[in-house]
Amino acid sequence: MGKVSTGNTVAILGAGPIGLCTFQAVITSGASKVFITDIRDHLLKCAKRLGATEVVNATDEDPVKKILELTDGRGTDIVIEAVGSRDTIRQTFEIAGKGGRIVLIGALTEDECQIRTLNILSKELTIKGLFRYANTYPTAISLVSSGRIDLKPLNTHLSFRTNT
Repeated sequence: MGKVSTGNTVAILGAGPIGLCTFQAVITSGASKVFITDIRDHLLKCAKRLGATEVVNATDEDPVKKILELTDGRGTDIVIEAVGSRDTIRQTFEIAGKGGRIVLIGALTEDECQIRTLNILSKELTIKGLFRYANTYPTAISLVSSGRIDLKPLNTHLSFRTNT
């Protein structure tokens, strides 16, 4: 996903289950710095516990401005959108650095989203869409079964019933 390799910087927009699993996957691929944005503090705390370099609450501060500040204005090598909102999709094009890669995972419910195509051209960005995780199941199962990805932190609201 995004061809993450050793030393890459990555921004993940969205810290829900998909974003947090994606985070763990990019860490196992060797990313050196991973920035995660969301609007829910409890998910950002989970991301920080898992080892995110920096978390950004998009309600409290501008995620584009913050990530550009954290990368000395260069942006990140890879931006992964795991929300599916027009705002976060537009943010990916601002956060990606020159020659960067964008992976769109979040399912946008609208058919269209306006983007500034100049960013794609001037930064020479590569954009990849990923729908329903086609062709990723074998890798995901291998990462979970080997313990390289831990699903336990994602279980935040479990309740068990027993029939006695």
